[in-house]
Amino acid sequence: MTEIEFGIPGEVNFSYIHIKGTPEELGRVNYEMLGALFASAMYTTKSGEKDAIKRLQQGLTALLPASEVTTEELPQEEAEKLLKGELGAQEVDPNEAPYKQPPPAAAKKPWEQDKPKATAKVDVSDW
Repeated sequence: MTEIEFGIPGEVNFSYIHIKGTPEELGRVNYEMLGALFASAMYTTKSGEKDAIKRLQQGLTALLPASEVTTEELPQEEAEKLLKGELGAQEVDPNEAPYKQPPPAAAKKPWEQDKPKATAKVDVSDW
């Protein structure tokens, strides 16, 4: 039997309801109920996400008070060595930076060039 799959877009960006079945099965689907179930699932998921983020933020701030949070800094030389070695960074003189140079002149377009001159002589005396 032939199976058909629908990807019906939802109201939320990049959300789709995928329905798969034979033409007879798809004809018996209650699409209003399916839409209501989808909307309910999206709302529940979104509200659950918000609650989880709040709980995580509260838990993280309780675990790490602001006075104990420290950032470890690399010495300048080690940071430069790491950037050059691992990422292939290059040091550029700020006075000769590429973005401060004038852009190269663009080549003329064919329609901007001079028209070719006629080189063949035409004898029109016998006309």
